[in-house]
Amino acid sequence: MKRKSVYFFIILAGFLAVMTYFLALAKEIKDSPFDDYKQYWFVSFMLENGHNVWDVNQQDRIEDLWHNFSENPYAKPIHSSGFFLCMVPFTFLPLRAGAIVWLVLGHLALLISLWLIWKMYARKIGSDGIFVALFLVFSFWPVREQLVMGQPNFFILLFLTLGLFMINRNRPFSAGLILALAVLFREYFVILILYFLWKRKWKVTLGIILGYLMIKACAILAFGLDKEIAYWQYMYSTFVSKHASYITNYSLSANILRIGKGLLGEGILSSIAWLFSGVFLFRALALTKDAENPGLEFCLFVILAFLLSPWVHESHYVALYLPILILWFLLDEAEAYNLFPLFISAYLLLALRYSFVRFNMFYAGIPAIANLGKPMGVILLFFLTGKLLRKKTQMSDAKETNEC
Repeated sequence: MKRKSVYFFIILAGFLAVMTYFLALAKEIKDSPFDDYKQYWFVSFMLENGHNVWDVNQQDRIEDLWHNFSENPYAKPIHSSGFFLCMVPFTFLPLRAGAIVWLVLGHLALLISLWLIWKMYARKIGSDGIFVALFLVFSFWPVREQLVMGQPNFFILLFLTLGLFMINRNRPFSAGLILALAVLFREYFVILILYFLWKRKWKVTLGIILGYLMIKACAILAFGLDKEIAYWQYMYSTFVSKHASYITNYSLSANILRIGKGLLGEGILSSIAWLFSGVFLFRALALTKDAENPGLEFCLFVILAFLLSPWVHESHYVALYLPILILWFLLDEAEAYNLFPLFISAYLLLALRYSFVRFNMFYAGIPAIANLGKPMGVILLFFLTGKLLRKKTQMSDAKETNEC
């Protein structure tokens, strides 16, 4: 096939992905119940009016009020009080209007993130690279899950991307303040603090800690200390003292518990989950010890957050656009064609639409191995990032040796 034909096919694939997605977006604006956004709106309103949404003694009253908004069962929120403080302005809008504003702002955050990634890593890539990137972004099934539920993952992607952009611009404290928002919205990104401590990037670390504490302090002032205490008690009972192994939880620990259920005791399975977490953590530390590639190192720890977190929903993978696009651009730039099969495998496992939620036989035991597709995609992405990071480090060392 001629080069020009391939080029036009890439354009076709990019446009097809974009048009398919935005047609789905138009449909969701009209029909979607935005169940997760609805809960954010409701919980923010409840907190604003003095209700403790994490208090067991208030659950019956809160559930009665919830049924005025949704037919779905009420679930205790797993976002922090700081996140709901950011949601309070939306409670001044009617529910549906607020959901649409949230959706529009989310897509603006997505477009800004893509532009920043392009500016950092793909300025030398030709126009065909734009359409490849569009295909990778809009063919990714988790973004459809994000669209239906109305979760905050577009904003998290923006905070992570903007934080890395500020690091590249040598503005570490500002980067830390922005990354504090990512940690606030999804607290498993706290692992980024360990990375910056490991690399002795003190200003970024300080920015994250101060930014997080300031917003938490504001939330306590707004809602009360009792809400903050109840939140952490709920998080401990749900994700620390035991593992949430629901079928919709794509975390590595939840998958280990589901596969081993009925075969091994929960204590042993929890120990295995902690062991795997430790292996990935120490591997990430080893790979970044002597490396000098902030972008890939940052991406490695973003991916690591998904491997260590006890709770991962499919729509959370939208935040992986950052490493996915950076890896694609850097693989192309380095002409590391031997690593493309690994990238394709990771992307397909994460991007394809498949679910076993409707089939009870896959909920526990050996058949639950079928649910490992998404976590395996994350693991492959982790290894791919490590391989490319090591390759870049070796190339840098070889260049310094030649110059000497």
